[in-house]
Amino acid sequence: MDDSQKYHFIDIDSKPGIEVLLTEVERKRQLGNITLITKIGVIFMSCFGVYSLFTDNIFVGIVLLISAFLTQAAYAYAMRTGNLLYTRYMDAIISIGLYFFLLITGGINNTGALWCFPLLLILVFTLEERLGNWLGALVLIFCAAFLYLIDPLWNQIYNHDFSLRFLGAQLAAFSLSRAIENSRVISEEKISQIGHDFYHVALHDPLTGLLNRRAILDQMNYEYIRTKRNKNIFSIMFVDIDHFKKVNDTYGHDFGDQVIIETGKIIKNILREQDMISRWGGEEYVLFFPDSPDKVMSDVSSRILAEIRSHTHVFNTEEIHITVSIGIACYKEGDSVDDVINRADACLYKAKQQGRNCVVMS
Repeated sequence: MDDSQKYHFIDIDSKPGIEVLLTEVERKRQLGNITLITKIGVIFMSCFGVYSLFTDNIFVGIVLLISAFLTQAAYAYAMRTGNLLYTRYMDAIISIGLYFFLLITGGINNTGALWCFPLLLILVFTLEERLGNWLGALVLIFCAAFLYLIDPLWNQIYNHDFSLRFLGAQLAAFSLSRAIENSRVISEEKISQIGHDFYHVALHDPLTGLLNRRAILDQMNYEYIRTKRNKNIFSIMFVDIDHFKKVNDTYGHDFGDQVIIETGKIIKNILREQDMISRWGGEEYVLFFPDSPDKVMSDVSSRILAEIRSHTHVFNTEEIHITVSIGIACYKEGDSVDDVINRADACLYKAKQQGRNCVVMS
C-alpha cells in the first residue's frame, strides 16, 4: 500500500493531523500577508507613480509603476499556481530594489528614505526567519556603507544627524518586528504541541494507548471507500477476553487492567504494518485488516489464540493464563462497514456459544 493510501491519518502517532492543519493555517497566513502587502503596495506605488509622472519626476514614476506591475504579476502567479514561495521571493527582491533606489536617489525632494521603513519590514513578514535575518542585516550594512562612505562623496543628500538617526530607527524597527515574528513562531510551536496532545487523546484509548472506537471507525470508513474504488477486500476481527469478569472479581480491577494492556500488546505485535487494532470497549478489541484474504485471517487468528493462551500473567506469585474468543467477517460486494462489523460481532457471539477459545469466521 502506498503512503497516500496507508492511513486516513497517515500515522496517528507522528502528529500528522495537527501538523497538516497547522501547515494549512501557516499557508493561509502567508497568503494573507502576501495579499495585504500586494494590495497596499500596488495602491501606494501606483498612486505615487502617477503623481510622480504628473510632477515631472518621470524616472521615479516609471520605477514605481513597474514595481507595482511586477508585484501584482507575482501575486497573480501565486493565485494561479499556488506557488507562494516564488511570490515571497519576488516581493523581497522588489522591496530591496525599491529600498536602495529610493535611498540612493532620494526620491522626490529627498523624501524617498521615509519609504525604506515599510520596505525593510516586508523582508520580515514574507521570508523565512534565517533568510529574512541575513537579508535584513545585509540591507542595513549596505545602507550604512552608502550613508557614511558613498553619499558624502557623491551627492550629499543626507547629513550626519539624519544618517545616524535613520540607521538607528531602521535597526530598531527591524529588531522589533523580528522579535514580534519570533514570538508568533514560538506560540505556534506551543500550539502545535498542545494540538498534538489533544489529537492523541481524542483518538487513543487512555488505558492501552491503542486506537479508540472513534479512530478505528474513521479508518474503516476511509478504507471502505478505497476498497470500493480499487475493488479490494478487507476484514474485521472482534477479539474478546474470555471470562474477564471472573478475572476482575478474583484478582481485582488493577490486575484486570494489566491483562487488557498486555493482551493488546500481544495482538498488536502479531499484526502487519498496515493492520489496525483498537480497544472497542471493556475487554473487547476490534481489528481491521486491509487487503486480507481468508488465509491471512486464518493464520493471524490462529497466532492470536495461541500466543494469548501461552502468555503467562503473574499475580503476586500465581501464574494465570487467559484465552480469547474471535469473530471475523470479510467484506463482500454490497456490504457497508456496519454490515461487516455486525457480522463479525455475530461471529464472536457464536465463538462464545461454542465454548470460547476459538475462532468463527463468516
